[in-house]
Amino acid sequence: MNILYASDDGFARIMSISIATLLKKHMEDEINIFIITSNISEKYIKVIEGLFNNPKHNIFWVSMPEIDIPLETDRGSLAQYGRLFFDRLIPENIQRLIYLDCDTLIEENLRELWVTDLGENTIGIARDAFSDRYKKLLGLEKDSELFNSGVMIIDRGSWNEKRIEDRIIDLLTEKRGRISQGDQGVIDIIFQNDAKILDPKWNSMSSYFDFTYDDFLKYRQVKEFYSKQLILEAIQKPAIVHFTSSFLNNRPWIFGSTHRYKNHWRRVELELYDNNQTLNPKSLFLKHLYNRLPNKLAISFFGFLQGRLRPVVKRIKG
Repeated sequence: MNILYASDDGFARIMSISIATLLKKHMEDEINIFIITSNISEKYIKVIEGLFNNPKHNIFWVSMPEIDIPLETDRGSLAQYGRLFFDRLIPENIQRLIYLDCDTLIEENLRELWVTDLGENTIGIARDAFSDRYKKLLGLEKDSELFNSGVMIIDRGSWNEKRIEDRIIDLLTEKRGRISQGDQGVIDIIFQNDAKILDPKWNSMSSYFDFTYDDFLKYRQVKEFYSKQLILEAIQKPAIVHFTSSFLNNRPWIFGSTHRYKNHWRRVELELYDNNQTLNPKSLFLKHLYNRLPNKLAISFFGFLQGRLRPVVKRIKG
């Protein structure tokens, strides 16, 4: 099984915890982990390499490639663009990869995900919920899919056959490195009609835990998404917990987090480090405002901010 991560120094500690949970769930499996790095400190490299004491587990460090396009990030860090250029970094014999974001907690063995039949598609990926206005920002039709790129299965043969990297470079050049949602926006555009939709249990995002199903759809202003049953199962028994940013709840390493999987994350962290990292939140204003408003009013108001106002701001910014 081949796993791909990409990180800079800002997320290296977080990535180390994700890797620890991954390896614990695969003690009997052959695992090759490829890490695309961007200036990761030696202290984190030492911790991560210390996790590889099983002869079935291997680690390979590869440097972030030089990209001759002035990239801008709309989310996360520029290091995440590295995954879009894995083909020039990974040995040719590697034909299938699972990509994982650094802020993932692995709760189940990934064999079932690994053997997913992609059909004629290049990637397997989970849906994300954004209003039609985000699709318009990306130049997509209303019936297009939007994805969350935190977990992906990649078929390298199809990637090369369809010249995916060339198409990515052409897109970034055309847009001068500025695309809504950054690298995830690139994936939204490139893989329309070329993606196998994964069960949400493989990418159980923070918002699933923060809202009821109906309130989540109203807040994100989407009419079609995964069924309520699938989302409930993704909450009750997630295979991969993805600590996406959410104004209602902080991630486990940020002060004030009440995420259901916070304590699990922090227990693993203490196995690797002398203390738990606790960062200060950027702001609690929106969370406090949401909790003070009546529920229907809060959903309507924040849905307006998320689904209507935010895309306008993004469009104005270019």
